[in-house]
Amino acid sequence: MVSKCCVLGCRNTSQKAQLHTFPKDEKIWSMWIKNIGREDLKNKTIDHLRRSYRICNIHFDDNQKYIGSRYKSTIKQDAVPTLFLPIIKNGLRSKLRLLAYSGTESVAKLTPKAKKFYRIAKDLRKTAKRLDFKCLNLKKELRRVEKVMESGDFLAQSINKATYDFIKCQLRCQKFQPKGRRYSLDEKILFLSFLKQSPKGYKLFRKIFAAPSRKTLTNLLQNIPFATGINETIMASLKNSTKGMSVKEKYCSILFDEISIDPGLQYNKKEGAIYGFEDYGDYEYNRPIIADKALVFMARGIFKKWKQPIAYYISESGMKGHLLCLKIKEVIRACRNSDLLPITIICDQYSANKKAIKLLYEENCKQPHQFGFLIDGVEVIPLYDPPHLLKGIRNNFFNKSVKFKWRKNIEVATWAHINQLYDLEDKDYDYKLCPKLTESHVKNLKKMKVSIAAQTLSNTVAAAMKKLASSQLNCLPAEAESTAEFILFMDKVFDSVNGAGTFNKNGKRLRMAVTKKSEHYTFWTEAIQVFESIKFEERGKQTVPPSVLNWIHTLRGMRYLWELFQKKNIKYFCPNFLNQDPLENFFGRIRSHGARYINPNATAFIHSFKSLIIMDFTSVHSPGFNCKDDNLNALDSLKHFINCEPISKNEPIKIPDIQFSEFTPNNQIDILQKGCLRYIAGFVAKKILRKFKSCGCCMTDLLGDGSNAEDFFINAKSYSIKSLMAPNSKYGELFEKIIFILQQIVPKVCHYKNLKKILFGIMYNECKSFTFICEKHQILKHILNYVISFHLLIYAKNITKILQGKLKVKSGCNDPIKNYAQKKFYSHKKYVNTLKIINNCLPLKII
Repeated sequence: MVSKCCVLGCRNTSQKAQLHTFPKDEKIWSMWIKNIGREDLKNKTIDHLRRSYRICNIHFDDNQKYIGSRYKSTIKQDAVPTLFLPIIKNGLRSKLRLLAYSGTESVAKLTPKAKKFYRIAKDLRKTAKRLDFKCLNLKKELRRVEKVMESGDFLAQSINKATYDFIKCQLRCQKFQPKGRRYSLDEKILFLSFLKQSPKGYKLFRKIFAAPSRKTLTNLLQNIPFATGINETIMASLKNSTKGMSVKEKYCSILFDEISIDPGLQYNKKEGAIYGFEDYGDYEYNRPIIADKALVFMARGIFKKWKQPIAYYISESGMKGHLLCLKIKEVIRACRNSDLLPITIICDQYSANKKAIKLLYEENCKQPHQFGFLIDGVEVIPLYDPPHLLKGIRNNFFNKSVKFKWRKNIEVATWAHINQLYDLEDKDYDYKLCPKLTESHVKNLKKMKVSIAAQTLSNTVAAAMKKLASSQLNCLPAEAESTAEFILFMDKVFDSVNGAGTFNKNGKRLRMAVTKKSEHYTFWTEAIQVFESIKFEERGKQTVPPSVLNWIHTLRGMRYLWELFQKKNIKYFCPNFLNQDPLENFFGRIRSHGARYINPNATAFIHSFKSLIIMDFTSVHSPGFNCKDDNLNALDSLKHFINCEPISKNEPIKIPDIQFSEFTPNNQIDILQKGCLRYIAGFVAKKILRKFKSCGCCMTDLLGDGSNAEDFFINAKSYSIKSLMAPNSKYGELFEKIIFILQQIVPKVCHYKNLKKILFGIMYNECKSFTFICEKHQILKHILNYVISFHLLIYAKNITKILQGKLKVKSGCNDPIKNYAQKKFYSHKKYVNTLKIINNCLPLKII
């Protein structure tokens, strides 16, 4: 049975349209073949045509149809197909000539009116030809679109995975109410990246799109078991990630640096602990010292682009050298257990870092042929971050002159020549010899910006200075040539440790990977000799700053590394993989989460730390970051840890022996404090009774009639009769006892990790003598749980307010934590600057 239309280009079947058989009349079926352009059918017999070919209903005009007895559209006997026919290139249309209809072969013989119609006909013919071509292209495009639409994954092939998942999420969730929507893990992580980028923008985002609430996303971070110190579960996961890596790809460097955090305490309800104290990860309790630094360890591949945060620690004023030495060994051993091969450590010139490296050298008697120190018999080479070293040289050069040996001559370089070069150029002229040189460079206004130091000690500045100091121009003193040579030397040194790729950039031969044919090894040997001759002089006194000594150490380390790599048949390595840029970028992304959060508190730092890891460092690289974007991905994003249950050590909680005063109902409490406590007790009772609405015994155990004189504040604040709950005498006495004891013991144990469990154990032993009518709901445990959490939350907030200067501690306060917080605020830089302004030591800015 024939099921398709035989017209060229028509795709209709018997299921889509009615098909018609060829007529028996030879004259009519010949016209059918001619109109549809099927010249190949002329040699077919009529019987074959009627048996094997059909034309669908859409090719016939409505005037050629009539309705049959069965309500089907039937064509007339003389009907001919005229609609939606293919373009006949060599058929009737191409053979027709317009002049043939006029009976003449020359346009000149036409009448004026005929000429006008002839021009119109020619234009219409051109238009028809153009439209035919356009129609053909549209048909092709339509067929392509239909083919794409028929495939189920056409959208996934057109856009990236994140956009595709987002669109699928919206199509699935928009039809449900907000509380009825469910999101996958990848979708939650995507929305978490939006929230961390801009919390305010996420509010608007939720009004337009279907997205989870902020609480849902923040609770997501609580499921990641990434506490301070080295996490064994995470290191085991990293071991699985390194299985497919070659030995060369496993070589890595360990980076560590500190970020400032805002001192303050925050109560974590889920963990039942207060964050913000010093935390080194491997102790049952932290020191009761409020932290203001966070130390992060990160592993970075040397031959493959990857990075992975390993551990973090919270400390006050930075981790001390002896403790840092222990942590470095712990991190290196943990990386080796995960099949990584840490061969270097990289840090800045902070005094604790240098002390830790010194201790590591002293613990291991270095062999003559070795440069680094040994950890478990394996050599590790310590290096200093080159950008920090460059800043150190620039900052010393700003105030002091430099004496150095260059080409067997003693040269002297001074910062004054840079000032003179800057003053030579017209500030109003648009084009300059040193276009990047600004007042911030010359006045050294931004001492911590690497870009400012690199642009000042650059080849451009050195070339301009050297030429202007030559005898031909004589625009600068002749001594400026020595300064130009020193600047050019520092530019080459920085290029030699900042190269990547096997081809030099902008003709700089040192700014490329280290190979056998490159000039790095020879230059580093010469540069070490120059650094050994450098002396900084100020007021006749010569000194050698640590930056110079650390440059010598780092260049020797680079040279030693290349010797080791050659022994292992490694043909090249990129020096720019031996710096702290990934860690600086990580800190920059933490500060850019949500807002310009320069000093996040401990809780915000931990949440941002976890967010960046599970989002694979998805965040904006700001132009203000103090380093280049490293374009590295995490070795393990740790997404699978979100659904994992944290490893719980079923060890009994050790309750410390703490002395506190005994509570008696006759304790002298101020009437205002008593009214406040009874108001809070009523609030707690209201929260507890929401869980047991239908229990009359619980209401009898907790609530009174409000007639007590101590309920004056509850009665005064109540909008209507009994809108606020008042505690009864028994429950009020219990609440006062709980608060009385908590105020004594919380300052002594607030730094413990299992704080809430410890407090619950102490308070339950002290309050179990209180009995209640309701034996079903264990009212005492609910009261203790809620009051302890509420008290810790308020306590942490008040300590933070003291640290910020919003609260002041009265003299004679018995709380050591509050006294410590007050002392820390008075010694804080912001407070000192405020006092200077008040005392007119600093000029006030008048607007």
